Amino acid sequence: MSKKHKRKLNGKALRRAVSRMDAPAGPPIYGLGAPELPPGVRPKNSIAMDHSPLGNFGADCFFGTGFAGYPRLAELAQIAEYRSVTETTANEMTRQWIEIKSVGEEDNSETIKAIEECYERLNVRDIFRKAIETDGFFGRGQIIVHIKGHDGHKLANPLLLTEKTIAKGCLKGLTSIEPMWSTPAVYNATDPTAPDFYKPKSWYVMGQEIHASRLFTLIARPVPDMLKAAYNFGGVSMSQLMMPYVERWLRTVDSVSDLLHSFSLSGIKTDMSAVLAGGCDDVSVQLRAEMYNRLRDNRGLMLLDKDMEEFFQFNTPLSGLDTLLAQAQEQMAAPSHTPLVKLLGITPSGLNASSEGEIAVYYDYIRAMQENILRDPLDKLLKLVQLHLFGTVNDAITFDFRPLAQMDESDLAAIRKSDSDRDVAYIQAGVVSAEEVRNRLASEPDSGYSGIDVEDVPEMPDDGFSGSLNDDAEDDPDPKPEPAQDAEWDESKHPRAENGQFGSGGTKQEAEAAAAKQTVVSVKGDELGSWSSMKELRDKAKNYAREHFAGDKFKDRPITNHSTGNKIFVSMSGVKHTIANGNIDLVKTVVAIPGMLSTARLLKTEPPKDGDKNILEVEKYTVTVKIADEPRKMLITVKHHTDGRRYYDHGFWAKGKEEKGKGSV
Repeated sequence: MSKKHKRKLNGKALRRAVSRMDAPAGPPIYGLGAPELPPGVRPKNSIAMDHSPLGNFGADCFFGTGFAGYPRLAELAQIAEYRSVTETTANEMTRQWIEIKSVGEEDNSETIKAIEECYERLNVRDIFRKAIETDGFFGRGQIIVHIKGHDGHKLANPLLLTEKTIAKGCLKGLTSIEPMWSTPAVYNATDPTAPDFYKPKSWYVMGQEIHASRLFTLIARPVPDMLKAAYNFGGVSMSQLMMPYVERWLRTVDSVSDLLHSFSLSGIKTDMSAVLAGGCDDVSVQLRAEMYNRLRDNRGLMLLDKDMEEFFQFNTPLSGLDTLLAQAQEQMAAPSHTPLVKLLGITPSGLNASSEGEIAVYYDYIRAMQENILRDPLDKLLKLVQLHLFGTVNDAITFDFRPLAQMDESDLAAIRKSDSDRDVAYIQAGVVSAEEVRNRLASEPDSGYSGIDVEDVPEMPDDGFSGSLNDDAEDDPDPKPEPAQDAEWDESKHPRAENGQFGSGGTKQEAEAAAAKQTVVSVKGDELGSWSSMKELRDKAKNYAREHFAGDKFKDRPITNHSTGNKIFVSMSGVKHTIANGNIDLVKTVVAIPGMLSTARLLKTEPPKDGDKNILEVEKYTVTVKIADEPRKMLITVKHHTDGRRYYDHGFWAKGKEEKGKGSV
């Protein structure tokens, strides 16, 4: 047919062919008016505050990116793309939590243990995690502190962290509050130079006025002062920051899904003139289309009119769709600074690809968030818990956030080896005692010795003095010769001179006569009072030493040894070192340290151990102590330091394996 006919499209046919569709909605526009709150949050007789200074600048300054409102934000909290970001951040900020520790020389281990147990009872970590999640969902998280006797109108008064206002046992608990249940009561909106400008002094919580000091308010993303009133004095929620990214991702997913659903378009070229002109043959055409749809399956047989019909098919290329999806998904991680492996579980692809760098940067971001929004409330809570438990605040008790990075077994082994070398060096230098190191090993979860009994101390090496000083040396089943000697030490062959030193040889009678000149120090055994455990006995011994001869007030008051004239200092580290591995009788002899040091006789001097550059020489003394009328020979080790001072350590002179209770040097 050479002549083309004009066909008029019939409106009825078009309406029958096209389904009715709603017009697509545009992006939501949010205002900056006063936020809508549930009834009862603000009391009816409350004083009205200036809700926002935005009106002073005219309406043209607002572009529709205002507060989304609590109902809309609560709705978004049900969607996985919004929820996963906030939950990941909150979990990471509280995963390793905090370490309560002590600074200075004072032993506060029992105090720290009591504080940690109180934190467990109060469920502090979980409450702070919920408050961080609330801040992510709504822009503000709050935790209220419940104090016994502080209710009603008293809640409007400031919470002062002093012994006079916080009594022992008064802390009842903590509660996390979502921001739609609270609103500012009073705030300064007139003086920008004041520190409380646009900072609420008190809040209404379901009509009850509560002072701001009784609420831990967490706002991770604060807004400018101009917008604070419109945001109910909260910040921008993570959900609201995520909205454009999530909307693009969801639109991309829907578009790709629709494309996959209809990537192949099939049809039949046929005569449509009667249908388009409004004729009555449209029913037959629809039946023809229905027959085609029923037979288009691969197992069916498609029949075409060879003169009037022609089959055609168009296929849309699908390459590159995965890249579009991945890019749209990756963009969702941008507002929260969260690596994809943390947020979505997606690991980088490619040779030698790794997420370690991104995770390290993310952990730095989380640590900054912890310092910015958790440091101040946790510091106040630590003081409050101390007042609740002890009635006073110890300024030496502090806390720090634990590192987020997790180490594998090889890393832990290397750290343990380094810690072990450090502990040995510190013990040898007299900085810490073996008891303090043992306490640390028992309290650290990753030490490899977590939970060991601190008081069940194993036998320590006797530093080459396991042989007896008296005539009963033959009773020792396993005598050990001293280093650099060809035979056992025989006291009878080396009588002492007047200064207490052993000579080159002599008779046994001469040695006994010299030994008889030595003064005997007596200990009743009950000077430290009653005790129920070795730990309590050691604590009493340390307290006795601190009060009588080893505390700070005695640091410049040495004890003079009569036989040599040497001035020997007694430090608390030396006392702790002595009793750390000592048995009951050795701990009881702590009360006799001044008498032992003044009457002891010098045996010999030795060079210091290799690498100990601060020690000139090591002096060995001996003295007899009667413990409940039972004489026991004691070995006293004195280290002569390069600064001229001498510091002591003492223990039993071992007669046999059953008496090896000497503290290590």
